[in-house]
Amino acid sequence: VSGSGSGNGSGEVNNIEYTAQRIHQARIEKRQFRFGFAGYSVTTGRGNYFNQSFPFVMERILEPSMKALGIKWSVVNAGIGGVPSFPYGLCLDNFLGKNPDVVFWDFAMNEANDSVEGFEAYIRRVASLNTSKDVAPMLLVRDTMAANRTMMLQKYVNVGALIDPIVVHTDPAVDPFLEIDEASRPIGFRDWREFGAPPNAPGKSRHHPAKNEHEFIGYVMAMHFLAALELLAAADMGLYQLKPLPQRSGLAAPVNANDNKSSSPWTSILLGNPKNDTYWDLKPVQCRTSFDPILEGNLKDILISKNVEDTMDIMLPKGPMVYNAGWVLDLGDAEKRAKQKLDRYGGLGFLDSKKAYYGVHASGVIEFFLPSREMSSVIVCESNENRNSMSCNMKTDASYSIGGALVEDEDISAIDTIGFTYLGRSICVHIAVPSKATVTTNDKSMNNESITGAGSKGFVLAVAVKSKRIRSKAQSCNVSHLIWL
Repeated sequence: VSGSGSGNGSGEVNNIEYTAQRIHQARIEKRQFRFGFAGYSVTTGRGNYFNQSFPFVMERILEPSMKALGIKWSVVNAGIGGVPSFPYGLCLDNFLGKNPDVVFWDFAMNEANDSVEGFEAYIRRVASLNTSKDVAPMLLVRDTMAANRTMMLQKYVNVGALIDPIVVHTDPAVDPFLEIDEASRPIGFRDWREFGAPPNAPGKSRHHPAKNEHEFIGYVMAMHFLAALELLAAADMGLYQLKPLPQRSGLAAPVNANDNKSSSPWTSILLGNPKNDTYWDLKPVQCRTSFDPILEGNLKDILISKNVEDTMDIMLPKGPMVYNAGWVLDLGDAEKRAKQKLDRYGGLGFLDSKKAYYGVHASGVIEFFLPSREMSSVIVCESNENRNSMSCNMKTDASYSIGGALVEDEDISAIDTIGFTYLGRSICVHIAVPSKATVTTNDKSMNNESITGAGSKGFVLAVAVKSKRIRSKAQSCNVSHLIWL
């Protein structure tokens, strides 16, 4: 995606020059230049070893040059198999850590038909990160149906919200080589569908890149940063003058706003609200999640219920007696089966896990303490799974109270925005905080006192399965993410 120009000597600056300045800025501040890779099973490298995934391929290519220039840096691959863009996109601090310099997301399969609705919400969230810095993070996107989403991204470059994003679409570069006889191809394009994991290991699906494709994607990404490092090296030798980063622009009005969605109660959380005639304001949110891998913000940290079983091995089966006694930290059945298959091969290095707190009608109430002195909205999300029509509906089968006030049914909305659904199913509900909800001082023992200890001000969120038909794990409700503002 092009920035303000081609960088051809006419005073215009291209995105490689901006990236060089970003890296230089991290070096003079004596901090890490931080890459945060988010995405789903392609990003994690399913079908291969975790360390063969393209984020780590790129890391290995850049390592010598980064070291030679005295740059501290880190690469986090926080991909999780089979996740939509949200609620992940509201919890970037949890998965990637605060103030990343580069944020990656893979839209190749997450939103079908080149949809821009969820993508725009993701862009706006990334553009609103790192408010203490001169610029928003660099956005790096992998996309195979990229026409409309690339145009959307270009519009945000044109208004200055992003300055140097990149869309990686490797198929046009690869396809001509794959049409050549195997023996005549360049060596990197041979055995194109040979995966890195042992024979019969899971994950070798048609939509998952094999080992050489991960190598290729990693090389393509590394080329941009190597070009930026060349400019930085030239600047160190006095042969080139680094271009300053542009002044950070405010967030413009959404490109894709429409009358239908503008009335949804969660729209302001995704797109923001008008700040004045020119700019919009997107408020930061707080998030806690039970998913892994995370760097901060574990859902367990704000759990105050005692009727929770979270000490048993998560891979063990748990019968009705366990669920009838309280909520249970567990995995969905399909997720557990997938992990069992991986365990036969030592796990292949993967870190991702879609744990959640599961409950049935007999489990009672699970309570969380949400630290905040003011609150208008809470989003409760379940683990995204392939569930049938008899499974829990978080809007109709669960009840919620916030700050001691019961939430009325009309104040609970299933979020149906593209990017917030999984296999056509809403996985999150938006809850309007009742006017009678009261701030309280936490006087209960917390799992992490250093984060949210006794004496903190906030609201107690209580969740219960109100439907008596929800009696087994197969039907159970679950909580994996809490987001509030």
